Amino acid sequence: MWRPEKIFLVPSGYNFRAVLAFCRALEQAGHTPAVVACTDDDPIFRTRFRNAVVFTRQSRALEIADFVAAVPAARAVTGAKNCVLAPASEYLVRWALRHRAELAAAGCELPLPEESTYLRVTDKASFTAFCRARGLAVPDELGEAAPLPCVAKPRWNVAPDGTSLYPWLLRTPEDRLRFERETQPEHFFFQEWVGGRSLYLFFHLPRRGRATVFSQENLAQQPGGKSVLLARAARLHEDAREVAFWEDALRSAGFHGVVMLELRQRDDGECVLIEANPRLWGPLQLCVDACPPLLRDYIEEHLGRSPAARPAGAIRTRTAYLWSGGFAAGEPVWHGATPRRGWLARLRHAAADVYLRADSWRQFLHEHRRTSHADAGRSVSEKPNPTPASLN
Repeated sequence: MWRPEKIFLVPSGYNFRAVLAFCRALEQAGHTPAVVACTDDDPIFRTRFRNAVVFTRQSRALEIADFVAAVPAARAVTGAKNCVLAPASEYLVRWALRHRAELAAAGCELPLPEESTYLRVTDKASFTAFCRARGLAVPDELGEAAPLPCVAKPRWNVAPDGTSLYPWLLRTPEDRLRFERETQPEHFFFQEWVGGRSLYLFFHLPRRGRATVFSQENLAQQPGGKSVLLARAARLHEDAREVAFWEDALRSAGFHGVVMLELRQRDDGECVLIEANPRLWGPLQLCVDACPPLLRDYIEEHLGRSPAARPAGAIRTRTAYLWSGGFAAGEPVWHGATPRRGWLARLRHAAADVYLRADSWRQFLHEHRRTSHADAGRSVSEKPNPTPASLN
């Protein structure tokens, strides 16, 4: 029986849509995920991958002792000698980079560059400045008295006190007042509001060898610029010149791994950088479905090729992504023309729902029951319509 040298240790509990999609990608690549659940209430237990859980944390706090204990548990179940930590969320990655030596001593490596390189790419102010210096298109920076609409972006993704920071979309004077009341404005900088098509450009940048690239167009998002609800495969990755600009920037920054670049494409075709997410991203399932080689190449770079791997298949451009449960967050923001019947657009793409699948239908039902109960207890006017943005 073939036993892998390494196995991906997949921390669950946060950014769960990406966690689930990555488990599916591992399975397609012929590798068994070793999932670290986040308490007994982790949504992973409502999927088929509950059988892949090797360790369950008893607290939502990240503790090095939990991961030190999870490594031998993963070895015992899979026969692997060592683990690779899946970069499942921004908070996890930052924590792991601080504890890199301790994780390595326990037999768990990070598929990430050095901490300084990671922060250069992930922190919005630093990567914007880096790309601007290379002549790439970035939003114009504005002063504190920026005209509306504009965007207030955190200089860092995590504040000095450890809290996560998110962009704020400031459309009205009321938005600005709320921003000033609920944040520390000195942690933010202001940029122009950039319109146009909402695109994600994805890279797997190996340490050596050619990159694998894919792209998607975002069609609907939660209010306040939060999570993507509906997307489809795009063709930006076929533009060799555009891809080369951004790949050269990432490689010049010293980055390797998987990364999502959020771009806005103006009417004249120019692509403007919004931000970079150098870790697994929320709508990862579209890559699994439409561009199997991207995650396959990433997995095989770190684990090697499994004899049980399924054929990766070619890129499929007529593929969509849907997270129907996310529509409960409030009236969605539609990129481009707003459909007359949003529910019909969701119904048309129901087969692409990230949870409405044979391995996760229990999570689909759980999510929809929960949102139905929440909606029954409040009027439409009471539904949240947040302003802070979390683009993934």
